[in-house]
Amino acid sequence: MTAPLLVRGARQLLTLRDSAEPRRGSRMQELGVIDEGSLLIIGETIVEAGPTRRVVNLAKAREASVIDASGCVVLPGFNDPRMDLLGHTPTLLGIERRTSLLLEHGTTSIGCITAVRKYRHFVEKARAASVDIVRLEPSDDPQSIPLVKPFASLLAGATPAHAREHIDAGHPLALATGFDADSIRSCSMQAAIALACLQLKMTVEEAISAATTNAAHSLGIGKKAGALEPGRQADVVLLQVPDYRQIPYHFGVNLVRTVIKRGKVVYQRGERWWTGN
Repeated sequence: MTAPLLVRGARQLLTLRDSAEPRRGSRMQELGVIDEGSLLIIGETIVEAGPTRRVVNLAKAREASVIDASGCVVLPGFNDPRMDLLGHTPTLLGIERRTSLLLEHGTTSIGCITAVRKYRHFVEKARAASVDIVRLEPSDDPQSIPLVKPFASLLAGATPAHAREHIDAGHPLALATGFDADSIRSCSMQAAIALACLQLKMTVEEAISAATTNAAHSLGIGKKAGALEPGRQADVVLLQVPDYRQIPYHFGVNLVRTVIKRGKVVYQRGERWWTGN
């Protein structure tokens, strides 16, 4: 049996707890922040999330492997609800490289649009690399949650007004990179959060909600992903920044230090996780 895993001593733990439904309106401001927080993971599941002083004294925590999260913001893995992972002429090597890049930037689940007919073995390759994939048709609207793609707006030189309008009207909203092999080459949800704050007049809290729990709900996986609370799948990202409100000020910088997918460390900064050439 795999030993429990303890993510210990985060400067800020963003739980986004009570996310059984998409966050909307003022609830998008609520990140469930625990200062000096820790997570206890057993197998693929979070069993406790709370103040470090309480979590470390649990019996199971005493026998756990420890990831030191001091000085970090810990939050749910990013969910990117609309991207073209495969491209027009996919190769297994290319898919392995792209999925490794997703994990390196903290994205643990995606909605994959593709026009490739024989896509199944490419998708299975990506899943084997620890990224959960929901396969979408190009015309699909993920779960009817309004979706904004800040990179596309930036390239088009447009500022979509509907993002702020949706939030102010009490509607849920999700963020996506819109990554594809031809035009939008960034898969960084951190950059999407920064652009949402700079372009779309969203607060950083709203942008984080849109990139985590709301994006998960837009893919139909909001019951298991997008929050850090007992019973949820252990998809976790450690950002090397002391305060989540600083994320937009690091535009273009990858802050990810560690990524945990289904209770397993799948990326650690400074270690080589992709074995291709």
